[in-house]
Amino acid sequence: DKMPVSWQAMMTSLSYNVGIGAACGSTAARLGRTGQYQASCIAATAFNKAGGKMIIGLVKRREMGDATRIGEAELCVSGLN
Repeated sequence: DKMPVSWQAMMTSLSYNVGIGAACGSTAARLGRTGQYQASCIAATAFNKAGGKMIIGLVKRREMGDATRIGEAELCVSGLN
């Protein structure tokens, strides 16, 4: 497959967490299908809510990370050329 492994891993994780329908219909998936992988990685950070409320743990998990941890977006982007 031509899609980067890090992007595939991010979409697999997102699908597991939010459901296949939500992940496949997301902006992140649309951007990935057009080859805009970095934008797709960032778009996936929008999935930071549960029950309609922003959850700080999901925000931290999905974003780029910091000196103490690696976020999902950072892992996704790090595998892109």
